[in-house]
This record gives sequence, C-alpha cells and structure tokens, in this order.
Amino acid sequence: MNKFVTEKVPTASKTFSIDVKAEITCMAANKEFSLVACVGRQVFKVFGIEDDHFTERHNLRPAHRSTLSYVAVDIVWSPRDENILASAASNGHVVFWDLNKPMKQKQDHVSPLHERAASGISFHSTESLLLSGGKDGMCKIFDTRKREVAYTFPSVSVHDVQWWPNQCFIFAAATENGSIQIWDYRNPASHVFEFTAHNGPVFTIDFHPDEKNKLASGGRDKLIKVWSLPQSVMTGQHSKIQTHGIQTIAPLAKVRWRPKRSNQIASIVNSFDLGVNVWELTRPSIPFATFTEHSDVVTSIIWKDAHEFISGGKDSKLVMHSFKDAMRLSEKANPIAISLDKDVELALALNDRLLLSSSQYSAGVKGASNPSMSHPSASGGAGNKVMTLFRTGLSKPDKREEFIKDKISSLYFFQPANQEFNANHFKYCANNYVLYGRPFEEMCQHNSEIAGHCKKVQVGIHLH
Repeated sequence: MNKFVTEKVPTASKTFSIDVKAEITCMAANKEFSLVACVGRQVFKVFGIEDDHFTERHNLRPAHRSTLSYVAVDIVWSPRDENILASAASNGHVVFWDLNKPMKQKQDHVSPLHERAASGISFHSTESLLLSGGKDGMCKIFDTRKREVAYTFPSVSVHDVQWWPNQCFIFAAATENGSIQIWDYRNPASHVFEFTAHNGPVFTIDFHPDEKNKLASGGRDKLIKVWSLPQSVMTGQHSKIQTHGIQTIAPLAKVRWRPKRSNQIASIVNSFDLGVNVWELTRPSIPFATFTEHSDVVTSIIWKDAHEFISGGKDSKLVMHSFKDAMRLSEKANPIAISLDKDVELALALNDRLLLSSSQYSAGVKGASNPSMSHPSASGGAGNKVMTLFRTGLSKPDKREEFIKDKISSLYFFQPANQEFNANHFKYCANNYVLYGRPFEEMCQHNSEIAGHCKKVQVGIHLH
C-alpha cells in the first residue's frame, strides 16, 4: 500500500502565525526544524518553533542604520552546524552569521562574491562549501573553512542554484535565458550539459528529496515543469525528459516538493495569487490543496515534513501551516456542466456517481426517436440525490487517493420537447432583454414588450 494511505497525520499539529512587523523576503530553517530565520528589508530575526507558537530568539538587525549586507534576497542554514547561516545580499555580498557569538552582533564574515546582486545560495550537505549564483552571470563555490572562493563558473544571469542531492560534485543553475545548466565543480570551465526549460527566465528549481533525479522548475512563463534527469551525468548520456507540466496564473516565485510524496509539489507566485498551492502532478488542472492564511503575496515556503510547512509573505506574517487545515478547492467544484448551442440544444455533463435515475427523465439522447428537454421532478427527483463530485462517502478514504482516481462521466444531449419552440424567438429575447441598468419597473415593461413581440403572452403578463 502507498505511503500516503498508511501514513498517519499528527493530530496535535495546527496552524498558527506571528506578525514580524515587516515584509518577509526569504526564510531558512535549521536541520532539526526548531529555529526559523526570516529576512526582509526591515527585519532579520530568528524565531524558535514551538508546538503552537513562535518565540523570538535573535534579532540580527542592528538598531542603528544597517548596510545593504542586511538586505538579503536568499538565506540558507548550514546542515552541518546549527549556529551558522549564510545570506545572499542585494549588493552581491554573501554574509555568514554565527548565532553562537556571545555578543549581539552575530555577523561573522562578509564575502563580496558577485559584482551584481547575488540571487541564490546553497550549502553542500557534507562538505564545507557554499554555492552561490548572481546576476553578474557567475556561479561560485566558497570554501567556508579557508574563507575564499574555490571555484568560479562562467554562466549567464542566474536566478537560483541547488546542489544535486545524489551526486556530491554536481549542481544545477536556473538562468535568465530560460535554460537550466548542470555543472560538475571539478570542471569549472564548462557545464556538463544544458537544456532549455522555459520560454523566458527560470526563477526557481528544486530537486525531489527522495527521487534524486527528479527536478522541478518554475519560470516567468507561468509554468511548473518536472524533469527526469539521467541517474548519473558521468555516463555521458545527458538526456532529459519533461514528465509533467502545470499552468499557473502568474510567474513562479518558488516551487518546493512535498516530502514523502512522489507527485506533489507546492508553489507560490509573484503576484495575483496570495496563497500557497499544492499540486498533484497527475491532475494539474486544479490544486490538490490551497492555503490562504496570507493577505499579501507569499515569498517563501519551507517544508517541515509531509504535514506541516512554514510560509512568509509581504503581509509580515510568519505562518506554520497544518495540512489538515488546507482548503480543498476540488470539493467546491461544480459537479455538473451545462451548455446551450445556437439551436437551443442542451448538453449536460455529469459524474456517474451523481445518483440521477434515468427513469426521471423523459429526455433522450440527441438523434433518438423522441428527443425532449424535460426536467426531473422537484419532489423525490434528482435534486435530493445529488452528491458532490468529490464526496468521500462514509468510509472517508484518503483525500489524495480520492483526488487522483479516475472520474467516469457521461455526456447527454437534449433537444426541445415542444415542437413549437422557436429558436429565433429564444435568441431575440436573449439579445434584447434588459436585466440591469434601469429602474425595475422600466425593465419589466421593456421585457414584457419583447416577450409580446415573440408572442410569449404568458411570459409578458408575468413580466408586466
């Protein structure tokens, strides 16, 4: 049985938040997920993560006027030392912070790695190396022990970088020209291979934490794409396959895989949508789960596990989300679709799980001997038997299992039962009725005259 069926959701988890009093640009959590750092133009704080609240532990921003080194566009926590953080600044500097310093000033070291703004940084999981990418068209690896640049990689303007989890020498870079480059830092002269991923800049990338050769990317073209990369770049076979694609409503800001889930990924966008959407790759038309606790654009997300994650946004809120509190848009979706064509023939699509008895219709499929357009009766008819499309039933199966299973639907076509029905009259009324913009009595009088013109005397009387 799949993990998502057997895995239990922590019953104690719940959603809570704190107002940090300033916009949050980026965040990072330590390996134990007991601390979270949130950074913005006016805030640089570390909070402790408790069971039901956040507690401020450190304020890294000095009371006096701070420099651009404090204005971070990305921040990461060292996986090897819980007291060490690194931030990428808008002036091209990479700043290292040591929370173990006894003094209030926690800034440990500043390294001017880029001539233009640094855009993304990533700690190596086992080595004392920090990878950075910048708008100056350079990727660099900084040796944190020697405090010097160990490798430099000529690229184009870089938006995001990340180490490949299962290949310790390899990293990926998301670039301005729409390509993703794969580098081996033992050969800094040229990338191992490169492929065009998006029509426009690639803003974010994320390797799957469990399936190491699965890479997700998001770009200005509003698309999330999932790529299957070769198991090893050392074989010389550098084929890549796009396995899935998801269309969003705005350019992507971040994509992050949901832990312990093969086909679920969270996304945030740069504008319009103020929530966090979690997508199921096998059903890309509607989010599997949505979180709407923010009142402004969300700028950063960090997964704790499969059931909890933290988000920060421009509304100054730091939020711990519990997955059990998610909004399921699919449960609000209309289970029936209906459409009329120009000849007033009706098409009805509905899920077969809607308990509509065919005996309650006097309608037939288009082309049958006695086509009609009858309705189910109000009492004891279909109305009191209709279930929502994604109703789980009494057994309450796993929501993801219910979400991705195939839905069998039927499509019916109906024609008017009344042979005297005039399609031209229908279109005339539809084009000439006035439904707003005038006094009520005036609209009724006008619409009565329109109905009378079509010899709809009874309708005209009611309108009058």
